[in-house]
Amino acid sequence: MKVSVDLGKGTCSCRLWKIIGLPCRHACVALAYQNRRLEEYAHNWLTMGAYNAAYQTSMCPVPSQEYWEHLETFPILPPWYRKPIRRPTLKRDKRNDGPKEKSDPHRTTRRIGTIICNCKKQKEAMGKASFAPQAPADDEDEDMLAEMYYEETLEAAEAEQEATEEGNETATAHTPQQPHPMPPPPTAQPQPPTNNATTKK
Repeated sequence: MKVSVDLGKGTCSCRLWKIIGLPCRHACVALAYQNRRLEEYAHNWLTMGAYNAAYQTSMCPVPSQEYWEHLETFPILPPWYRKPIRRPTLKRDKRNDGPKEKSDPHRTTRRIGTIICNCKKQKEAMGKASFAPQAPADDEDEDMLAEMYYEETLEAAEAEQEATEEGNETATAHTPQQPHPMPPPPTAQPQPPTNNATTKK
């Protein structure tokens, strides 16, 4: 950003010199380059002579409350307090508190908010860490994918097994049961003659 400084007119394009009456940082650089004093380019109202001239007359301070004149009129009361409609808050109002004391004066507080990682493999908001974790090695990808899809493959295998069992039950229910074949009747086999048989003469 380029600015133009006119030391003769006492102006700068940033317009801060005209607002506060003191040379801005651009004018200070220009004056230091020309070896000039900054006090010579300050407004006359900001000099000690103007300050002494403003307070050279006597000033009458306001007396304290005990010296006020008491009147017989109605006293001035504070305005009525109206209770708000909504539920009262339980948190203490911290707007009027002073600046918070730092536990460690040598450490600065982060004011840029949460750092967000824009990596494709990990899109998470990092807390205090300033570096994103490195990607796993190629040999670890298969193990990681196996662990990720272990439950899905297990559920798919169980569902397939249940489907096959249900299919077998329905097939056996629809097919008619055939009767078992009867065994063939036993055939009479000729018995050999025994030695105890008697022969007739």
